[in-house]
Amino acid sequence: MLSHLTDVVPEFWWAPEYDIAEGEPTHGVRALFFRGHDLGAKKTRVFAYYGAPAHKEGERLPAIVLVHGGGGTAFDVWVKQWCDRGYAALALDTVGGFPSEEGRGQSYSEAKKVPYPLRMRCEEGEYVSGPTNDEAATPHLPIDERWLTHAVSAVILAHSLLRTLPEVDPDRVGIMGISWGGVLTSHALAYDHRFAFAIPVYGSAYLSTGSSKINRTYRRCGVDGFLNAQSGLETVDFPVLWQCHDRDCNFSVDANVRSYLATRDAGAALAITNMGHAHTCSWNREEPFLFADGAIGRGEGLCRITEEPHGFSNVGFTVALSKNAAEVRAVLHYLTMPMEFDAEGKPTYEWCHAPAAMEGERVSLTIPEEATGYYATLEWTENGKRLSVSTVYCEKSY
Repeated sequence: MLSHLTDVVPEFWWAPEYDIAEGEPTHGVRALFFRGHDLGAKKTRVFAYYGAPAHKEGERLPAIVLVHGGGGTAFDVWVKQWCDRGYAALALDTVGGFPSEEGRGQSYSEAKKVPYPLRMRCEEGEYVSGPTNDEAATPHLPIDERWLTHAVSAVILAHSLLRTLPEVDPDRVGIMGISWGGVLTSHALAYDHRFAFAIPVYGSAYLSTGSSKINRTYRRCGVDGFLNAQSGLETVDFPVLWQCHDRDCNFSVDANVRSYLATRDAGAALAITNMGHAHTCSWNREEPFLFADGAIGRGEGLCRITEEPHGFSNVGFTVALSKNAAEVRAVLHYLTMPMEFDAEGKPTYEWCHAPAAMEGERVSLTIPEEATGYYATLEWTENGKRLSVSTVYCEKSY
């Protein structure tokens, strides 16, 4: 439905009145607007922050599209974080907002000192704002008026725009999305196969299954009937890191696992961890940076699970360690109850943990008899940072 947007380069214009840093464009973060998907007969515009690290004349940089989650916006600090790692970065707002007068020219670190969000909406001239994220309340609207359609379109158009910038290498552009941004990233992958890598965090495909908050919303709103994230995963030919929180109130691990398995042949990785749920929780993880570097050939990337565990007896799996991995260990995480959520969407399960035996690149797991489901993590230290990747979650059949 949205595949045609990969051939559209949106009109864009710089918005210096919203810049949050002075200096040359390649050393700071600049504000811009680009034209989004039309809302009826009206044009829409999308606000974004863009930055690039210092580079030589003619040098082409790797780049990344950054997609915020619920309650978020285009975060300048997130752009800076990736610029510090050598990537050009474009962070867009997906809910039709841009800085208010109070937030004009302020960075995220400054803006969070006052009531948030510091955003307003455009309802003047030839432009209007796209829909807000109210998907649960708007299943009756035409597809072209629903938030998901406009937000996924904005992500694809942001990618097209980023690829055209003179300092960006179009063959090394990735995407990262957090929470709802992870959902939008997963949908974008179904229509846009030009990425070099993708990192959906929390949000994933296969959201019509399970009993979390988002799972229920997707079923109630019939999202799969007009935007089916998993429909395009089997043809994804670039690596995807599916990263999630194992006690998330919003998303369930099983949906991430299904998404991982659908893209495993393209070099996907899975990282299940007790990371909490917030933009900052994700920004504090090191796995996305190493994964991205590995995907564009700038480093080894993450350690990998090369053979997944199966069943509940004599269980084991194999790994491939990076040369800089130190303090390596494996840990078993298991449930003694179903992975379920209460009426408010809060998880009712608790994880138990046990060490796993590791010999070389082979890990052996002893699954307790009372376990109803389990996964294992491979954990290691690299350059002083603690990292992990995970096996699939296996559930006992009754």
